[in-house]
Amino acid sequence: MRRHYLSALALLVMIVFAFGSVDTSTSHLDTGGSSAQPGTSRQSLESPSNVLPPRTPSEDGGAAESAVVSDPVEAARTELAAADQRLKDFDANNPRPKPSPGPDRLWFAAEGSHTFHGCAIDVGHDTVTLRAYKDGRTVEMPIAKLDEQHHAEIAELFAEYKQAVADWNEKRRPSKETVDQRKKSLEEALAVEAEREREAERERQRIAEQKAAEAEGARKAAAEAARRAEEEYEQNGLVLLRKTLQGKRGQFGGEITGTVINRRTRKLNYAQITFNLYDQSGAQVGSAVANINGLEPGGRWNFKATTFGTDFSTYKINELSGF
Repeated sequence: MRRHYLSALALLVMIVFAFGSVDTSTSHLDTGGSSAQPGTSRQSLESPSNVLPPRTPSEDGGAAESAVVSDPVEAARTELAAADQRLKDFDANNPRPKPSPGPDRLWFAAEGSHTFHGCAIDVGHDTVTLRAYKDGRTVEMPIAKLDEQHHAEIAELFAEYKQAVADWNEKRRPSKETVDQRKKSLEEALAVEAEREREAERERQRIAEQKAAEAEGARKAAAEAARRAEEEYEQNGLVLLRKTLQGKRGQFGGEITGTVINRRTRKLNYAQITFNLYDQSGAQVGSAVANINGLEPGGRWNFKATTFGTDFSTYKINELSGF
């Protein structure tokens, strides 16, 4: 019995080494009702490669991509609006510096004896704004038209103001540049959209012209088919020219004459044309037949289908054949 116990123990050890430790969890085996195929190793069942990767835009129908990619023009407008709002917020929270008016005094013109009594209230790149002492009216004039003694006075008077404006412009510059860049981006997006619309219009025009050409071609083909149907009767590659068709009756019968053209690409050993004959009541009273041997390709056959002893009033082609 000890020997049987040792044998069973050895068998159990072999099973453990052969298949690894027993996993009582079902998380790797329960895969939606499917089971591993024969020969699939446990490693492949538990490998990270079996973990589903995140869905890409192409796998979810483009939903993720459509959430990111938007209309370029609308995107440019949105970015411009945001940049413009940031610039407005800066201006609202950081008002542009204002100059401090100088004292009232006499200002002398560079030439002549003209004078102006008032104070300097603002300065530009090469102009100065003066406010009259008596009535408060303002005058903007080029600094070069004032006496040279005033040039240095104006520069000194507004030195701090100019520096404050320069500092303010420097702080404002990034927001202003962003607005300018966004405006340029919007202009480029609008240009691209306009070109795309022009291209779409050209394509619509091309399609319209193509359809018109096809319609015209179909009309011409129908007209040609109608003309040929009126002028020609075609069967089996043989064409009867309707305008050449004539029928007449004689004392002993009648005959039907006309021209047939072989439009096949080969010579016909035998060709035949038959007509049904009708009396005045419309009843068929007989037939007329003509045939020829060795009709060349493109050849013309002036046939004569005769009938004897048959009095007919009208006739109609029955068959046109060859081989």
